[in-house]
Amino acid sequence: MADQSGDVVAGASGDAAASTPPSLDCDHVIPAGVDKADGRSNYAGVAPGDTVCITAGTRGPLDLRNFHGASGRPISFVNHGGTVTVRGDGGDYAGIEIENSDHIRVTGTGESQRCGAQFAGGSQQCGIRILGSARSLTGKVKTEYIRVDHIEMGDTTQSAVSIKDNSMGRGEWVEHDVVLDHNYIHDVRDEGVYIGSSDYATGDYHVLHGVHLGHNLVVRTGRDGLQVGSATRDCTIHHNVIRDTGRNNESSHRAGVMNNKGSVCDVFSNFVADTAGWGIYVQGNGENEIYNNVVVRAGRSVRDGDGDGDGISIHDGSNVRESIYVWNNTVVSARGDGIGWSNDVGQDNQIRNNIVVASGGRNIDRDSNVVVSNNLAAQSISSPTFVDPSADDYRLRSGSPARDAGGSLGARGVVDDFDGVPRPQGPAYDIGAHEMRAG
Repeated sequence: MADQSGDVVAGASGDAAASTPPSLDCDHVIPAGVDKADGRSNYAGVAPGDTVCITAGTRGPLDLRNFHGASGRPISFVNHGGTVTVRGDGGDYAGIEIENSDHIRVTGTGESQRCGAQFAGGSQQCGIRILGSARSLTGKVKTEYIRVDHIEMGDTTQSAVSIKDNSMGRGEWVEHDVVLDHNYIHDVRDEGVYIGSSDYATGDYHVLHGVHLGHNLVVRTGRDGLQVGSATRDCTIHHNVIRDTGRNNESSHRAGVMNNKGSVCDVFSNFVADTAGWGIYVQGNGENEIYNNVVVRAGRSVRDGDGDGDGISIHDGSNVRESIYVWNNTVVSARGDGIGWSNDVGQDNQIRNNIVVASGGRNIDRDSNVVVSNNLAAQSISSPTFVDPSADDYRLRSGSPARDAGGSLGARGVVDDFDGVPRPQGPAYDIGAHEMRAG
């Protein structure tokens, strides 16, 4: 549902475990006058499990290098004494630049946890704010096992978040466990989040095992909102609110969610609205599950026949054999097709239990190798009987033809809806991203 700021607040509640702040007993302190903290020199005493406090106030960019925590004992870098605001001048590489580090957490939970998709843009209280740099935060030179959370990032001249290492070949290194959750990302010149290489099919850059992007609010990006490439194992993109992406209107760079080549990401429970091009674009290795997403008004800047204004678009990309599953999504008012399918591989492809209405092209446009069942497709936005589409509230009213009309997906692990409501509430699954509560 929309709030007065024009941003969208996610229906699903935050994960309490994901929001737990670190201990604020400071083992070490980085004051405003320190612009480089190095685990091999001026911060050589930092050990696994330590908390490194960043002193509150406005400061310049900060480099974090050569910090090595351990499994279950990450090194936490956290704001202390109030909000930390990192101000760049657009010429620096990044507001916070992380190199050659692992098992670390950079978190803004030192003062407040009101940050991310659960809160409107005007009510964010992220404990670390990184504004005005070329990039807000980067991870490179064999940085892995990293979590970035409760941070506001914006006003960049390039991508807000860039975590990848194009110097490492595919046989040299696998990057593990990149987690971004409960962040507020806004007003970005290029991608909101850029994880991994987009050159999986043509290059020889390293791959990633473990990428998890959840509960982030991403608004007003020049290119894609969230882009993940070369994540060949254990990737999820979930519970994010993504709005007003692709403002540069560059062809092939205007999606809300871009599952780029090489990636096997499950994409679920996201609210994606007002994208210049596709809402959700999948061109990875297959075995992706795309479910419980609400995609609204995709393709606002495409021309008729331009080809990238679909709500959900499925392509071969780097897929050579695996199936893809599109389940229980609600797609409304796409400029192109509601669900566009151009993936000619896989033996068990499915488009099932989706509401697709008011598309500029076809509601569902598919190849012959996909099973289409239990969908509600219509030209009128009123046909599914939503609660209040003018306020972007796409929950179902009683009497909706989507009620109890879906096929069961319990055996496939889809056991709740966009808001976390268990499925089914009646004799059968409801169609679309929302399950109407019984009673």
